[in-house]
Amino acid sequence: MSNTTLLQQDCAVLRNLWPAMFPADKDCCDFTDKRAQCTKTRIAAISATDGNGTTVDNAFPVQLTALTGLQNIFLNNNSYTSIPDNIFANFTNLAVVNLDDNKFTGLPIPSSLINKPRLKFLSFSNNGMVGEIPNFENSKNLTYLYVFLHSSLRLNSHNALHC
Repeated sequence: MSNTTLLQQDCAVLRNLWPAMFPADKDCCDFTDKRAQCTKTRIAAISATDGNGTTVDNAFPVQLTALTGLQNIFLNNNSYTSIPDNIFANFTNLAVVNLDDNKFTGLPIPSSLINKPRLKFLSFSNNGMVGEIPNFENSKNLTYLYVFLHSSLRLNSHNALHC
């Protein structure tokens, strides 16, 4: 499969998810507001922030799993109420995840974020999440972990945060 084809497939995923933000008549990588940042071969970063908390569907967009080249995910300020535990499993280059200000009330941090060696920044603030903060011991580059405000997360006795 050619690199152009992979990038075109990535753009098709974004257009299906958010047609108003990624219209078919525009290059999905050529936005001045940086909704998508691309390499020559894949989409590397997305920012699909509504800002008004109004999304069409409150389920986390599982179609993102097709964008395996993602390094940065900014899906803050939406109305997502659920997030699959394995949603980040195939993102091997993931460095930044910002899911602040959604509505993940009563959910734990997804375990698929554990053991991401390139993960540097993780934020789930203002979501009302519960449970134990996963063990990020193997995420040696994790520098920022924000889970405060309206959360009931706790460290367990076997957890070591190296932040």
